[in-house]
Amino acid sequence: MDSLDGFYVTAVRDGLHWDNVQGFRERVAQELEAACLRLLIDLRGTVRADSTGLGALLQAHTRAHRAAGNSASRAWMRT
Repeated sequence: MDSLDGFYVTAVRDGLHWDNVQGFRERVAQELEAACLRLLIDLRGTVRADSTGLGALLQAHTRAHRAAGNSASRAWMRT
């Protein structure tokens, strides 16, 4: 992951759709397991996100929030 002002960046360049959403979920899971709780999901360049992709984004946000102890959301999305 790239670092941006102390945040960890997951870039989703080609849109979130069924073909690549599992890879996205796995990458987010790896970062959360490594205790990278400040997660920024960079969606610039995303051409489309279907319901599967949007569900994966919500799941990533929820997992980061829970990993942070529900104190404050630590997952950010940049569009």
